Amino acid sequence: MASHQEHRVPPVLHGDEPVIATNDDASVSKRYAVSKGYWKDPYIQLFCRTITRKAPEISLGYFARVMAVRSAVESFLGVSNSEYVS
Repeated sequence: MASHQEHRVPPVLHGDEPVIATNDDASVSKRYAVSKGYWKDPYIQLFCRTITRKAPEISLGYFARVMAVRSAVESFLGVSNSEYVS
């Protein structure tokens, strides 16, 4: 037996192609927005290696969503001015 397991991609099930395509397009859009400085995400490049130009409205939409989720999470955690409250 090998000392490490081989990474295997699961098979695509019938009907999953549209879902996968939507995911791939969203990842490309997020990668483009990050490349233009809308927000910082050091991990998006691990999910999407290509950068394809997208309309500014798409980047702004993702930016609004990222900021809204970030604000909700920070509010839930009690974060104020980037300081954690214990």
